[in-house]
Amino acid sequence: MPSPWKRHPVWCSKTELTARSEALHRLLSVTKPLWEPRPFEIPAPPWTESHNELTAFLDALEDDALSALEADPDALRRALAPWLPELPTAVAIDALPSRGPDPSQEPPTAVPARKAAQIEAFLRALETLGPPAGSAADWCAGKGHLSRALAARFDLTVRALEKDLHLITAGERLAEGQPITFEVADVLETPIALKSGEHLCALHACGGLHDAALKTFSGSHGGQLFLAPCCYALHRPGVGNWHSWAKSAPAIQLDPHALRLAAADLATAPAGVRARRARELVLRQAFDLFQRETFKRDRYLPCPSMPAAIIDGGFEAFATEAAAHHGLTLPAQLDGDRWMAAGAERAARVRRRNLLRLAFGRVLELRIVLDRALWLAEQGFAVSLATFCDRAVTPRNLLLSAHG
Repeated sequence: MPSPWKRHPVWCSKTELTARSEALHRLLSVTKPLWEPRPFEIPAPPWTESHNELTAFLDALEDDALSALEADPDALRRALAPWLPELPTAVAIDALPSRGPDPSQEPPTAVPARKAAQIEAFLRALETLGPPAGSAADWCAGKGHLSRALAARFDLTVRALEKDLHLITAGERLAEGQPITFEVADVLETPIALKSGEHLCALHACGGLHDAALKTFSGSHGGQLFLAPCCYALHRPGVGNWHSWAKSAPAIQLDPHALRLAAADLATAPAGVRARRARELVLRQAFDLFQRETFKRDRYLPCPSMPAAIIDGGFEAFATEAAAHHGLTLPAQLDGDRWMAAGAERAARVRRRNLLRLAFGRVLELRIVLDRALWLAEQGFAVSLATFCDRAVTPRNLLLSAHG
């Protein structure tokens, strides 16, 4: 099926952005009963009764097939196409022309390998879209890994904007001799002004941080925007809800649960991290079963984030922490083996049914980013939205770019 986006160059008209936003809005509205309930808290969501064949398919998945679908959202959407045929095409989006790394370019020093690969892909995308010249601001720069790469690749002077003084100190040591200036900047608290012609680069600024970047760019003159958004639920004041900005498409508000789902792809997490998360799921489900029976509660009791030592300590350690958090008194005997066995059985079912939610993560992500792209287009900016790398490099591989 043809992509809904223009072929390269990937600049999108306001009409295209509006049509795509409206289509995703309709899909999310119709399917909300499928992606909104969280099997983690409601092991048998209402859709399990109304969609018997889909439920049977998910519940019958072998462990290897389950893990493979969790790790590959595109394969997951194809597997669900008999029941949700719109899903595979709903997330179709053009990729910027792929080029291999330039062997003459050395990776930034003191940068983890995965981060270095993301930076390299980001720089190649900038070369494709139109190499920036003059000066750039690195938004939420951390230690300035991207700043150093921008300065070296494009001969730019760079302002590295960062609020953490420890990161700034480390970054200044790494950037010694390069045309990079670190500035203490809390972008959520203090308005930042871009200089005339200054480009704004943001590689994985999270949630409210990239929204602040968009507002800053919208008031600038002459530069380009290169923004790879990430972690949509983070750095949002108040209740943390996300609100659409564009006026040309239906308004939408998303709560933190939906925002976390939009970035729930865990394919790149190390094996040890995935194993601990799986163990934590068993513990949380075990404690939920335990507290319902012991304290006669007929609702899910959320537990706080637990340190690794508690997760590795077994059911008694977890239950002790969770009960203390809620002011509950545990019985003298817990029978941890019984509850862990019950938790493992329920966790297996929860993982399978949660696949349906995971299939909608990219749909939500595109709806969010398309809104911001359309908002820029409404203000007269030329806008493009495309992927800048394979998801194996980073699942957060959308690149929103704009110029006046």
